[in-house]
Amino acid sequence: MRALNVVGVLADYMRLVGDAGEDLKIGVLDLLVDLHHLTDAVGVDWDEVLDDSNRHYRADVAGEL
Repeated sequence: MRALNVVGVLADYMRLVGDAGEDLKIGVLDLLVDLHHLTDAVGVDWDEVLDDSNRHYRADVAGEL
């Protein structure tokens, strides 16, 4: 299950930013906001990243990847 690939990383991130006591949704939200700031800082199109990730997710769920 691909979701397990990110559990440890998200838990570490949540501890780093002080979200360790929050629910998972808060941690995911904060991580996405920080990733959005990162893409802005390095000139990567955030909307393109989201569109690509949605396509990859749908293909993965459909068994195409």
